[in-house]
Amino acid sequence: MWRDNIDAGPNDRWQAGPSYRAKTFGGITLRDRGLMQSAIVGQQTGPSEISVGSPLTVGNGWNLLAIHEFGADVVAKTKEWLTFRYPLASSTEPGWARKKEIAIPSRPTAPFDWDRNELTPDAGQLVRSRIDDYLAELCQ
Repeated sequence: MWRDNIDAGPNDRWQAGPSYRAKTFGGITLRDRGLMQSAIVGQQTGPSEISVGSPLTVGNGWNLLAIHEFGADVVAKTKEWLTFRYPLASSTEPGWARKKEIAIPSRPTAPFDWDRNELTPDAGQLVRSRIDDYLAELCQ
């Protein structure tokens, strides 16, 4: 469901609409090379508990999925500049940008409502359905 939400693009929880790259060159915001989306994993972390997220980090250990989920204000600290790739219209090769700081808007795609501390309605229904299926299978 989390991966599908990335493919779906902007939703009512996003602080900003499509990214510069998606507006200018096409494609899907948050889906450049698909690394973040493919890094989403789930695992059982307790007898009745699962955790879903991504181990993918950038820079000094920033979790890429969390940056886009919650947004971030990034300021150059250990070097004079933040340096990152961006697409150029005149070339198939990416360019490089240097900034002292950058504000990354929140673009939540998790099937979780962080303000209410609960699954989104669609995710809650999916979980209930999977539990019902599991219990029905046990009863056979």
